[in-house]
Amino acid sequence: MPESFFRLGSAQILCLGIAAWLLMCGTLSAQTCTSLADCTAANQCTSAACVAGSCFYTDLPPSTSCVLNNIPQCNQAFCSMGSCVPVAVPDGTACNSGTVCYSASCASGMCVQGAPLLNCNDNNPCTTDTCNPTTGCENTPIVCTTASACAAPGTCDPTTGMCSESLVCSEPAQVRYVANLNVSDSYINITNDGSSSTLNPGDPASATTSSGNLCVGVYTFDANEELQSCCACLVTPNGLASLSAQAINATSLTGENATSLVVKLLAWSTTAGASSTAPPGTPAPAPPTSSSCNPATPGNLAGGMHAWGTTLHPLPSGGRSTYTVTETPFSLANLSVAEFAHITQSCEFNQINGSAQSGQCKGCASGGQ
Repeated sequence: MPESFFRLGSAQILCLGIAAWLLMCGTLSAQTCTSLADCTAANQCTSAACVAGSCFYTDLPPSTSCVLNNIPQCNQAFCSMGSCVPVAVPDGTACNSGTVCYSASCASGMCVQGAPLLNCNDNNPCTTDTCNPTTGCENTPIVCTTASACAAPGTCDPTTGMCSESLVCSEPAQVRYVANLNVSDSYINITNDGSSSTLNPGDPASATTSSGNLCVGVYTFDANEELQSCCACLVTPNGLASLSAQAINATSLTGENATSLVVKLLAWSTTAGASSTAPPGTPAPAPPTSSSCNPATPGNLAGGMHAWGTTLHPLPSGGRSTYTVTETPFSLANLSVAEFAHITQSCEFNQINGSAQSGQCKGCASGGQ
């Protein structure tokens, strides 16, 4: 074949005969042709030519760009050995992070999130500052909530960002200690503010609802954290009931004469009609027979209880021990499910094993001490 020139796309190729063409330039197919129109390239990365009555196909150079569907960010399409393939763009090329919040750049063919584009901090501790991927900065005011039925949610402190709670009723669980019982007695005084009452004097139907009476369970623990005694007493709205710590000590399950005790109080509403006519301070039977005032099986916990306790504190006075008496309110306690089960089951153990003689205090006396 004489030396000839053939134009393949934009490339002009010098061919030195059929053998040289086949060796250097491409593939000769069995497809016959009279013109280029008879030859169809297999894809966008292959060119075609009609050579001596046969179709001849050539791969385009690797630098030839092509079109590839669904090519990922940070890649461009180029021809390679007759196929269109993705090739990573240079590292550092900007790309779309999919959010208005962050910059992004290419690295090894991947779009990698970079530094924040927006500073969403409004310097207000009472907002939650976030960046919405579509709309940008959002500064959402903190909504104060409370897990306690006896507290109002309060408001957010603009200095600390902390929510305050305001007490709207007394908690049903409270705790305090008494000490130096070997020296003298300590006393516990309990009242009921009536806040759990749902009685309406003008509504006869409300007579079947809560009168506001509270059963108060008393649970005392020694230094070994063992329940020594438990009992319950009725406290009516505006009533006052009291207990002697030494009297509680005298009924301990083990006969231990503890010098100090931890006292836990638990208040619950009475069942309609149960013990509702008993005078304030009436102790529950030992062992209790009324489900409404059984410290081993409390009813629905209720607010309205307030309690105070006295205890002795030694004062240094030369070589002689002297004591002073202080009286403070009981502290509110967050009673967990596990602790509730512990104190009530321990109390039931006392009732069963104490044979109504030990492990159960005698309840409250009417009036204060």
